[in-house]
Amino acid sequence: MIISFDTVILLVLFLFALLGVIRGFVKELLSIFSWILCILVAYIYYANLAEYVKVFLPGDFLPFIIAFVIIFATGLLIMSIITKRVSKIVKESPLDSLDRLLGCLFGLTKGIIMVIFVAFILEFTGFQADWWSNSKTKTGYHLLENYKNIIYEQLI
Repeated sequence: MIISFDTVILLVLFLFALLGVIRGFVKELLSIFSWILCILVAYIYYANLAEYVKVFLPGDFLPFIIAFVIIFATGLLIMSIITKRVSKIVKESPLDSLDRLLGCLFGLTKGIIMVIFVAFILEFTGFQADWWSNSKTKTGYHLLENYKNIIYEQLI
């Protein structure tokens, strides 16, 4: 039995929505915020920590990578503890249903963005496999692309 590409896309969207329901909006949002914050903090301070890492691990490149990873991982660990506590408070409150509903919509939105990104890559590279050429997802991507151009022309 061959599963069509569109079926895989629907499954991916369903899984993203389900994960959003399970995790909830607050946890999803704080998770994304945590990653962005930790990347920024690591980017700002990795050079300072790299000077101390060079004492134990000489080199021009590796100490900087290790310093970045240490700062990023430590920040992510701290933020995950905070996220779990805040998420637990929300889940034990009357806002739990709303949190899960918004989490579903947020997860579905993340899934749609991922599908659009994959479709963009496939189109940009000129990919021509039958499963892609015959998919409804490709047709939907082209409709989205046309609307994007129409909206862009209206704004300018």
